[in-house]
Amino acid sequence: MGKLVNASILSVFFLCFMGAGLSLTISDDSSGGGCTSVGTWDSTTKTCTLTIDLNEAIAIYGPGVTLNGNGHTVSGGGGFAGIIIYGSSITVKNLKMTGFSYTIRVDGAGNNRIINNTILNSAFGLYVRSTDNLIANNTIDTASMQGIALVYGNNVVTNNYIMNSIWGVDIWTHVGSSNNKIYNNNFIDNTLDIVYDPFVGSDTFNLAKPIGGNYYNDYDTPEEGCNDLDLDGFCDKLYTPSIGIQDNLPWTQMNGWLDSIPPTTTIALSGTLGNNDWYISDVLVTLTAADNEGGSGVKNTEYSLDNVVWIVYAGPFTLDTDGEKTVYYRSTDNRDNVETAKSQGLKIDETNPIITGAPTTSPNVNGWYNSDVTVKFTCEDSTSGPDESFFDVFVTLEGLDQSAEGTCTDNAGNTADAVVENINIDKTKPTITITTPIATNYLLNQNVLADWTASDASSGIDTAIGTTPSGNSIDTGTVGSKTFTVTATDNAGNSYTQTVAYSVGYIYGGILQPIEADGTSIFKLGSTVPVKFQLWDSNNNYVRNAVANISVAKISNSIVGDEMEAVSTSAATTGNLFRYDTTAEQYIFNLGTKALSAGAWQIRITLDDGTSKYVIISLRK
Repeated sequence: MGKLVNASILSVFFLCFMGAGLSLTISDDSSGGGCTSVGTWDSTTKTCTLTIDLNEAIAIYGPGVTLNGNGHTVSGGGGFAGIIIYGSSITVKNLKMTGFSYTIRVDGAGNNRIINNTILNSAFGLYVRSTDNLIANNTIDTASMQGIALVYGNNVVTNNYIMNSIWGVDIWTHVGSSNNKIYNNNFIDNTLDIVYDPFVGSDTFNLAKPIGGNYYNDYDTPEEGCNDLDLDGFCDKLYTPSIGIQDNLPWTQMNGWLDSIPPTTTIALSGTLGNNDWYISDVLVTLTAADNEGGSGVKNTEYSLDNVVWIVYAGPFTLDTDGEKTVYYRSTDNRDNVETAKSQGLKIDETNPIITGAPTTSPNVNGWYNSDVTVKFTCEDSTSGPDESFFDVFVTLEGLDQSAEGTCTDNAGNTADAVVENINIDKTKPTITITTPIATNYLLNQNVLADWTASDASSGIDTAIGTTPSGNSIDTGTVGSKTFTVTATDNAGNSYTQTVAYSVGYIYGGILQPIEADGTSIFKLGSTVPVKFQLWDSNNNYVRNAVANISVAKISNSIVGDEMEAVSTSAATTGNLFRYDTTAEQYIFNLGTKALSAGAWQIRITLDDGTSKYVIISLRK
């Protein structure tokens, strides 16, 4: 910092030039004073707008007059005053001024506005000798004494560039200047940025965040004492531009308060991704915000799950409930620029689907199937939905207590298993073994015990029924062909029947006299030949009720010819049937031979047990 200059010297310098004359006057009368000679006058708004550059000083009388420089230059070539303001509520704007000792001097009642002007090469850039004025958005470059002199108080100095001056802002406390607000200005390469005269006062050099204080180019790096560890755009320590002055929130960079660009926030999701962009785990949401280069820094980051209620982001947070979600997020910088809310959709399904299964048919009362079993599985999922709602599993092998397993997958990739148990399948018929009876001829009334078994290697026998239970006598009480049947059904309902055919016959005693069994008997043609035989059962009891008939056939050249019914010459049971002689306990048929011819004849005895007996006789004349 440079050496301080005594303010009393500046006062004397100013008094020496107070009486200097001015060549152009702008006032609030109907013509605007001399405005029309250098610009246009709007009597409604009391605005004089320059249309040319000027090389003369201007006096402005109010109240309510506006001088709009319209970008033109007012130069003085080293003259005393460029613009002197008399009155109140006067505005001077959009001027470029150079070459005056007092470039703009503000006298009068106050409430004036000096805005958006450029002041170059002056002794006093702005000399403000009234109260309640606004000095904003001006550039004051190279003042050999003071950039801005505040003689009286209650002024606001903001958003100005004050550079290359001995004293940037001089507050004349010895006259009574106080309660000025000096904030958001850029102080660049001044000998002293802000001074009190003397060094005491009650002025304000910063407002609360996010507005803050001023920027000082000799205090903007850590080497100079300015650190910004919290990245809020402000130096972490206050700054004292000179004795008695304290800026609590000096900015780290020029125009930090002018930041109009909101921060940029990015989102990162961390979790286990399944299928179809679904997360199958909790999702950790991390938000990262950064302000633009030269910005005021990030003030805070917020997020919302409904775009209505916003939560200040304090660090990564976890989403742990199933469903489709949207995370809204935004950040705000220290100038309260709010980022347009962004959104990120995500889907979470951490819950396994629900799977159920059951056979499509029911087993029989014994709990068995006798065919392939179809097990239908049903898959349900209320979040991402099932990948497959229904599917079948087929059980084809035989066996006890089998199972079918199904796996259900949802669209997120979660799986669930289900097992349907107690599936009993027996597709094989039972096995039947009949030992007795066999395919043979049994004797009438022969005591033959049935011997049979039924078995099933899988489900076991449910029922087994034979013509006669095993161990009981089979039917030999009548003669003829017979069948013995066993039907077995297993517990699965498979049924099998096995049959054995057998026959029951008589004990035949052979042909009786007068016929020789060896076929040597010769009888006279025309005579009656008695044909006799006896029958017994297995117990050697005479059988008296058999049915027997007789037929004869001529033998020619040892070949049996067509048979013909024999003719009885005496009583027979009927037709060609034998009658039973209870006295002789024999069957008899009196064969008449008158209708026959000489030669060899075959006699056939047909019994009702299905057998035939043969004998040969010869007839001669």
